[in-house]
Amino acid sequence: MERAINALELAVRGDNKDDIDNNEKQVLEALQAALANAQQSHAGAGAQGANAYQEQAGASSSSSSSSSSSKDDNVVDAEFEEVKDDKK
Repeated sequence: MERAINALELAVRGDNKDDIDNNEKQVLEALQAALANAQQSHAGAGAQGANAYQEQAGASSSSSSSSSSSKDDNVVDAEFEEVKDDKK
C-alpha cells in the first residue's frame, strides 16, 4: 500500500493525468484490500469473542441464581438538592 501511495505522490508531481489516474486506482484497490482483510479478521475475532461471552454467560447464570441478592452490591444511592440561582 505504501508503494502505491508513493507512486501516486510521484505521479502527482508530474503532468501525466493518465499516470495519476492509474496510481490513484492502485491506491484505492490496495486500500479496499486492506479494509477487507481488516473486516475479515475483525469478524473472526468478534465471532470468537461472542462464543466466549456466551460460554461465560452460561456459566455465570448458573452461579448467579444462588447469589442474586449480591448482584446489587455496587449500587450507590445518592441524594441531591437542586439549587436555583435567582441572583441575575
